[in-house]
Amino acid sequence: MTTLPPRSVAAIGAVCLIAGWLLASTLTPPVARLQSLPDAPARPAGATAQSPPAPAVQWAPSADAAPPAARRNPFSFGRRAQPQSRVASTPAAIDATLAPPAPVGPAYSLSGIGISGETRTGVVTDGQSVYIVKPGDSLGGFQVVAVGPTSVTLLASSGEHYMLRLP
Repeated sequence: MTTLPPRSVAAIGAVCLIAGWLLASTLTPPVARLQSLPDAPARPAGATAQSPPAPAVQWAPSADAAPPAARRNPFSFGRRAQPQSRVASTPAAIDATLAPPAPVGPAYSLSGIGISGETRTGVVTDGQSVYIVKPGDSLGGFQVVAVGPTSVTLLASSGEHYMLRLP
């Protein structure tokens, strides 16, 4: 009994693998084709012959059908047109409806309080920037009067006091 060298055994094994793969791919249909075939409906027990296929139903819109109503485009930004009934007719009424409401106090909110020894600092934000303030600092048109454990007191130039509290 003679033994084959390892290179010959590897070559014969490779040829067998390739031949088996080629045979399997030519004899079996691709998986995609099998998955796209429709399922055959189950036949009743008494039926032996297939019935002719039903004619395809096609929908045709009637001539008097109204076209679909135009809707707002969700991808366009900007103001919507207001209905004519809601638009004010006098310039004074237009100016009054377009004017923003007057602010009631500062446009700041308190985000946190920092404590370092005996010194307290307030972390105040206006939605755009963050400010770290202590008593005596100025913030916009306001003067920081006091920083408490849960609040910051502001003094407006008009003399009014505003207290910002932690949420």
